[in-house]
Amino acid sequence: MGIIGSGCEVMQYAWPKITVSFSIRENGETVPSDLEDPPVVLFGPHRSWKGLLNTYPVDLLVIERGNYKQPSGSPRREPWEDMVESVPPEKRPKLVIECWRSDPTLWQYGPTSKATTTRWRDIGYYVNCQTINATSIGGAINQERPLVARTRADIGAQWVWDNLDRDLAVIRPMENLLTPPGLVPRGSYSNNGTNHTPYSLHDPMPNQIGAYICTEKGVRRF
Repeated sequence: MGIIGSGCEVMQYAWPKITVSFSIRENGETVPSDLEDPPVVLFGPHRSWKGLLNTYPVDLLVIERGNYKQPSGSPRREPWEDMVESVPPEKRPKLVIECWRSDPTLWQYGPTSKATTTRWRDIGYYVNCQTINATSIGGAINQERPLVARTRADIGAQWVWDNLDRDLAVIRPMENLLTPPGLVPRGSYSNNGTNHTPYSLHDPMPNQIGAYICTEKGVRRF
């Protein structure tokens, strides 16, 4: 797997069975030194890095664009498009996943615009897009993120999104929210009229230290 614009350590924890070959990060970011199998780390996601996939071929390329604030005013190519197209078809990633902020689907030249999808189809990729709410897949923060999956057409695989409308309890483990108790004001919490003890595997982080929580071993103070 190759990563552009996101921390390699986060991806290694998310997908521990996938080997991370390289990670392209923002200039000035601090790279952790405690990774068991650190990948090649490069800086500057704005660069095209043509030929990188010749040296480090990957089956999966993940791009994080949640911090991209300005819509493109022209149908210009993204740096990773040049990276993918600059290598022979057999060395191109089988799957490219792009994670965007909530509004690029409305941009004239966004990731799902006609110009963008046409460019990807011209180099042999199918394009699928779906907006997913983080809390529906176990996230602790309520935010919507458009995910774009581009699959290589020649491998014959069809992309199918999981059914997120099934009636299951929303899993929001307390350890999944990297916010210490007290940072979020107490008035921002809503219990929807219930008065149950928060469960550590399903409920968000309590708003104060000392609150009662329910764990697999019973009820205790947080």
